[in-house]
Amino acid sequence: MVATWITRQLVFDGVVTGLLYALLAMGIVLIYRATRVINFAVGAIGMVGTGLLALLVVEWGVPFWIAVVVALVVGTLYGVVLELVVIRRLFDSPRVILLVAVVGISQLSLLILTALPDFTSKGTLFPRALGGTYEDVFGSGIRASGPQVSILVVVPLIALGLAGFLTRTTIGKTVKASAANRDLARLVGINPKLVSTFVWAIGAGLATVSMSLLSAQTNARVGTLATLGPSTIVRALAAAVVARMSSFPRAFAAGIAIGVAENVVQFNYLDQSGLVDFLLIVVVLVAVYFHSRGRGETQPFAFAPRVNPVPERLRSVWWVRQIDRVGFWLLGLGALILPLVITQPSRHLTFALVLAFAIAGLSVTVLTGWSGQLSLGQMAFAGFGAFLTAALTRGINWDIGFGDTTISNAGI
Repeated sequence: MVATWITRQLVFDGVVTGLLYALLAMGIVLIYRATRVINFAVGAIGMVGTGLLALLVVEWGVPFWIAVVVALVVGTLYGVVLELVVIRRLFDSPRVILLVAVVGISQLSLLILTALPDFTSKGTLFPRALGGTYEDVFGSGIRASGPQVSILVVVPLIALGLAGFLTRTTIGKTVKASAANRDLARLVGINPKLVSTFVWAIGAGLATVSMSLLSAQTNARVGTLATLGPSTIVRALAAAVVARMSSFPRAFAAGIAIGVAENVVQFNYLDQSGLVDFLLIVVVLVAVYFHSRGRGETQPFAFAPRVNPVPERLRSVWWVRQIDRVGFWLLGLGALILPLVITQPSRHLTFALVLAFAIAGLSVTVLTGWSGQLSLGQMAFAGFGAFLTAALTRGINWDIGFGDTTISNAGI
């Protein structure tokens, strides 16, 4: 009966995919341990070098291994530039600002990927080191593709090399010392900012390797590379959370487990595409629950800077005391006048969307400022509310005249 829902081939394919999640998770753990920054952009950062690799081989005919070296160097240097330009400037800022900056880095990376020269044939498969299929691997009847064999060789070697580098070399021990106590590291001559640059470079290199291997393993088309980063980061983050953002072996094992579970669930429940994401949410919630019962952070994770009170000499100034009310009334007055000045219905729709996003942004501000927590799922809440509203209004016919446009719920 077990063979009807799980096979050795399913487990093998899951392990191979899980190795890539594990490698990304190790990059997330490395950056977090050294800088206390959760790198939500790890998948998108890796797509810059991955897209360059495809462009060099497919469009410009560069030999594969030369293109691999160029893409890996560029991907690593891209991580260095991001750290120097963005992370370094916000090094002493509250963590919430860095968190938002990382989300911006993700969008910037995807923008760079889409800004690369177009492919002549977007249906071309991503280039790979090994082609063909290998039958009866390990004498067990398992079939492995060329990209899967590459993953089985490359990922364990990188993981072992990274572990040995961090534990046996002076630079690796410096990274660990800076992660353990930044202030003490400064006293012994360690520059935490240089350590931050170094780990971001390693993280970007790991992401480039992982996303390149994943693109080849999933038979991705060169025209659809931008879709791989966001879908992969969730799995890697879940593995990092299970590892409590601290343990490389746990992150590696969790990544493999997630890959196997995902493969088995998708095979048995083909018509339920969201089931894997739901199970990942459950795994993360359970991991966070047990993590919260353990030892807390040794360093503060401030979400917002302390706001200084208004000086006493300014409190008696009328416009200072009324500035919030004046701003509110000015915004309201502008909202009333704007539709009278600009009459195009398309512009009205644009302004309505701007206000909708502003309300969602206001909800984040309230949550962060009043509770000290940051939510990255506000638009999911907004979408759920919109879906529920549409569901509740089905069967209730209404028409709204708006200028020369009529909006109705017909067809909902």
